[in-house]
Amino acid sequence: MPENTQPGNLVARLQITGTLSEISTRLVYNSSDVKTNGTNYFIFNFTDLYLPLDYEWWTSNGYPNPFRFIVECTILYDKSKHDIDFQLDLIDVNDNSPIFSQSIYYFNLTETTSINTIILTDISAHDSDSGVSETFSYYLLNNSSIYPSYFQLISSTNASLVLVQTLDYNSMLENLNLTIVAQVNIIL
Repeated sequence: MPENTQPGNLVARLQITGTLSEISTRLVYNSSDVKTNGTNYFIFNFTDLYLPLDYEWWTSNGYPNPFRFIVECTILYDKSKHDIDFQLDLIDVNDNSPIFSQSIYYFNLTETTSINTIILTDISAHDSDSGVSETFSYYLLNNSSIYPSYFQLISSTNASLVLVQTLDYNSMLENLNLTIVAQVNIIL
């Protein structure tokens, strides 16, 4: 079951032959007996997910994955009991945006800095999606300024910043703002 399954969606359907006057059911084991504000994640009738799930929260708080349910079915006419044991596997999806290790990177340059000088090398992003194989692509955002043309990244997968045009202190602003964007590439 993907973590982005919305509350109210069908989680599992148990097919038990018989009527309510012939068979009774009850949940006898739930390895994920987790409550938020006193509310269970699942409604026992197994028709609805009651609260949203988050893979990263679920696993970082020590809850089992896959999680297990045992439903006891009692045949009423002879009182025989039978257990149905099943598991739900919570699947991580790419639902977290990349975050840079710093929100702002500062650097100083002189106009004598040589072309092809690597200015910053520690620019990197991460996200908290743990079960998804992914890499990041980086690019400079052209924000209607001429200054991004003075710089480029080493590659789309390496956000190290390189000077590619000569700087002229007298014709440029003293402070330049550049925006680097990280985008998730999912590896299937």
